[in-house]
Amino acid sequence: MSDITRFSVAVVCMGAVGSAWAGTAQPVFVAAGGQQAQGLPAGVTYTSASGSQDLSAPRVNNLGQLSFFYKVVGSGIGSANDGVIFRGGLGAIAPTFREGDAAPGSLGAITSFRNHTLNDGGMVAVTMNYSGGQSIAIDDGSVKKALLWTGRPLPDTAGASFTTSVCAPHLNTAGTAVFKGDVTGTWVGDAMFAANDMTNVTSTVLPGAQAPGLDPGVGFNGFDDFASGAPAINDSGVVAFTRKLQGTGVSSANDETAWVGPPGAPSLLAREGDPAAGIPGVNYTDLAYLYNITIDASGTAVFTAGLTGTGVNFFNDRAVFYGTPGNVHLLLREGQAMPDGFPAGAAIIGFQDAVRNGNGIFAVHAVAAINGALGIHTGNNDAIYVGTPGNLKLVFREGVQAPGMDAGVIAGAPQSLYLNSRGEVFTWTLLSGPGITTANRQLAYVAGPNGNAFPVFQSGGNVEVAPGDNRMIQSVRFLGDNDGSPISNGEDGRPTCFNDSGRLAFQAFFVGGGAGQAYIDVVYPDACAADIDGSNQVDFADLNVVLEEWGTAGPAGDIDGSGLVDFADLNTLLNGWGSSCTP
Repeated sequence: MSDITRFSVAVVCMGAVGSAWAGTAQPVFVAAGGQQAQGLPAGVTYTSASGSQDLSAPRVNNLGQLSFFYKVVGSGIGSANDGVIFRGGLGAIAPTFREGDAAPGSLGAITSFRNHTLNDGGMVAVTMNYSGGQSIAIDDGSVKKALLWTGRPLPDTAGASFTTSVCAPHLNTAGTAVFKGDVTGTWVGDAMFAANDMTNVTSTVLPGAQAPGLDPGVGFNGFDDFASGAPAINDSGVVAFTRKLQGTGVSSANDETAWVGPPGAPSLLAREGDPAAGIPGVNYTDLAYLYNITIDASGTAVFTAGLTGTGVNFFNDRAVFYGTPGNVHLLLREGQAMPDGFPAGAAIIGFQDAVRNGNGIFAVHAVAAINGALGIHTGNNDAIYVGTPGNLKLVFREGVQAPGMDAGVIAGAPQSLYLNSRGEVFTWTLLSGPGITTANRQLAYVAGPNGNAFPVFQSGGNVEVAPGDNRMIQSVRFLGDNDGSPISNGEDGRPTCFNDSGRLAFQAFFVGGGAGQAYIDVVYPDACAADIDGSNQVDFADLNVVLEEWGTAGPAGDIDGSGLVDFADLNTLLNGWGSSCTP
């Protein structure tokens, strides 16, 4: 049986003698139950309990740092001070915020945390509860500062005060956090903010306030159906969010909207009832989904919308769009052919997730319509794709042979989905088939923009947590695994578990109990990246594609996803020349 029991750097040894790829490496553990809790007094250790899922799954940034929540135990530790958010790299983990400490802003003691975000500058933003209320705060590595807290007057809005928030603050590299929260006073209801510190707060959305650029009397709805879904923000300070409207002429047929722009002056991207981009005679319907919109480094947004109008029915009434205000394009629509990996005649029936990076690479989780004649059923109709518009390539499909595994090993439904700036997509699945048990069924993949799925680990197997401390991994957890966290492109201010250099962070659970926080550094092999035609061999067919598209945007020959077929792509191809992309 093929068994990836050790997590690999660059490539994975599948356990077979003479494998095309050789060389394995252990995961790197930065914390594990029973170990000394770094930055805390001697004898204070991490426990096996690690908090709720949305807190405990580690985040990673482009500095290679991790952040995570862990309970601790030891002398002087009780239920009032045992929860800690940690941040850092191997050997340099330190506490950021801790229960029992005074909340920034000279507030009461911290009682618990709701969620947190780690940015590429090493800053941690949290939503915390304290004795007396709730606060949004940031630790920039040297100073902890509150942004808004219960009862705090809004600096830019006379007579209104912040009350509570249930959403994660999302944070760009410049340290600007975006988040939602309730307000009271001259404005009452659900609001949205962008802030760098407690004096630099922009009320992006106030309940009932006039919506920019729309007819007088048309304002933002005072109640947000998805108050827990924080907006996205890129490093240029461009935000993206969805929101319902209220006021003059607003009805259930035109009240849902999507917005993009600077926090103080967003522009309308799409509105329910308006013509849908690229589909004549068809209009948008529902837009205000939780986590329905994201933004990339270029300022391009991606969103999903319902459709109504000429020829629209149950089988084609939803689509994915991308663009900027006044320049929106259709990516995929229900009813269209599945992009790749299905029999002719297979049609899209739904979308789970869609995201784009600043280089124009998309990652999409699509679902095919049930079709008995084509053998498509609920056990094999989910698939992950990566690539560019009109050139989306299959990463893997549910219910069929799992790429890179022994014959008969079947991939389950795709789970988490994260994209980085290089156009590499990470996802994972549960396996079934010969030799697969509950102890080794988790398999994670990384794929490049051409879709070649490369397995990077399989659960099970012994790992060295620390010198002389060997444990067996029973299962792992990634950020976003069924906890409601949104997918990310690493450019939208949202937390991610997969950074631009291929560092993949996860939480491991051990046989016999206990857990640890770890990462592996995945290097997508040149052979996989340069296998343009998917033949599993880098050869003249791939070279011809690069030469034919030389100096253009590709897209097929743009191996690195830079937007241009150039010497970087040629060098990648030559580095992988003659190699097989079969692990």
